[in-house]
Amino acid sequence: ISTLYKRSDYYETQINAFLNQTYAPEEIIFYQNENHFTFNLSKEMIAKAKNKNIIIKHVHSKDHNYKFHGRFTLPLISDSDYIAIFDDDTIPGNKWIENCLKLCKEKKCILGANGRVLNKECNWVNSSYSLGDGQAVLKDTFVDFVGHCWFFKRDWIYYMWMQEPNTLQNGEDIHFAASCFINGGIRCMVPKQVLSDRSDWGDSNPELGWDDNASWKKPQHHDQRKEIITFWAKKGWKGILARE
Repeated sequence: ISTLYKRSDYYETQINAFLNQTYAPEEIIFYQNENHFTFNLSKEMIAKAKNKNIIIKHVHSKDHNYKFHGRFTLPLISDSDYIAIFDDDTIPGNKWIENCLKLCKEKKCILGANGRVLNKECNWVNSSYSLGDGQAVLKDTFVDFVGHCWFFKRDWIYYMWMQEPNTLQNGEDIHFAASCFINGGIRCMVPKQVLSDRSDWGDSNPELGWDDNASWKKPQHHDQRKEIITFWAKKGWKGILARE
């Protein structure tokens, strides 16, 4: 599942990355918010997907922007065992799904391209450290929440919707991680990634997320995330450092 909003330049690159996975998906769904451009696949891309027996679907909310949380409703009506969700600027390496499937089964965790570990007070003011974002990750590492993409067992999506979000304007990554940990004991992990080989990366071109459409550049973005983390901390969410 990927999201379309204002970035019209990346979705065929994304589809190509999905089609070239060493463990191929059964279907690819694009969830489009509002009507900023026309989703139109080339004949070559359609033929490539058909040749691999992969279905491409387009879900379009023309008159309303359901923002970050909308795409996380689609797994509720899916019959797949595992789900991968991607931001619109996130291009995975060709071994991403294969590696995530292995780790998800072994570690019982949500996998993401990058992650954050909060300080002991479990707040956003001073995150202790981050992983990914174009930097090497020396080993498979547990974090408090992951972003840019999410790979998980479909059944875990029900944990997310057991609790109404603090806000629908931001923080779906925090909401997903906190609700899964509190309700199901599910942790988050950033897989190992080396600079010399990006085939295992969830986000092989992180620089794509630096344009003016980036949500982290919007006013109130960081203040909203502080509030969301505080909201979940009051409900008993404890980060890795707070549990040690």
